[in-house]
Amino acid sequence: MRMVEVLLHVLNSFAQVEGRVAGIRDPGACLLLGEESCGKSALLFLAAAAVAARGGGGRVLFLAPRPLQTLPPPLLRLEPGGLRRIQFAYPGSAEGLLEVLASLHQSPGCLPSLLLLDGLDGYLRGPGRGDRAQQAAFISALLRDSAAWISETLPQRAQCQTLTQEETTLDLGLPMIERYFPVKCMVKEELCQQEGFQRYLVSFGGLAKSEAKGPPTSPSAEDCAWELLCEADDVTSIQPVKREKKEREESQETWGSGEGTSRS
Repeated sequence: MRMVEVLLHVLNSFAQVEGRVAGIRDPGACLLLGEESCGKSALLFLAAAAVAARGGGGRVLFLAPRPLQTLPPPLLRLEPGGLRRIQFAYPGSAEGLLEVLASLHQSPGCLPSLLLLDGLDGYLRGPGRGDRAQQAAFISALLRDSAAWISETLPQRAQCQTLTQEETTLDLGLPMIERYFPVKCMVKEELCQQEGFQRYLVSFGGLAKSEAKGPPTSPSAEDCAWELLCEADDVTSIQPVKREKKEREESQETWGSGEGTSRS
């Protein structure tokens, strides 16, 4: 199961609807994109739990610049055996991240089938935007190279998927990152009327069309969107959103953002 397929499986299973990737080529890597505290980590934990809970020995390597204070709800709901299949590592710098990835070959029997990096921006330091963009490109290339090596080392039945999260995008070299992660899963916070809850819209972009001929048997991932409802960092519901609603909201946002501004 490739990375976009993992995310679609999580979204559709939670929403209790039938769904699959249709008419696309999934490169196996995906950039989870959105503003700070907009539900990205909750989606990451759901993906990690989905892979760890499956049979076949699927393992997850979860990387972050800072330790988790508590286990998130999706992982708490795992059986003990599933939770043991998730390895947490917290390198505090880009150099430490390099050491963790470079040491993967020392444990060939415990290679992950899913590689997650939560908080790419936490590894980007430097006085100028150009320095941070170069660091972003270096880390992105390192993740893709590590995933490629793991995919070659794992049995044929397994695939290594890489997903990295980016919080502040424009100032941290997003075009450089997109060279390595052309597929994006975008998470945007929406207005929520329920007190104590947060509502997010999830959609995909950058998916290359497959060369399969004939009419599609199911909707393309880029034609779909999902609404996530969260309470205290726990996803309580996921509902599919019709494309017409997604396009209407995006159109309204575009017109609203253009009021009172001019661009040369």
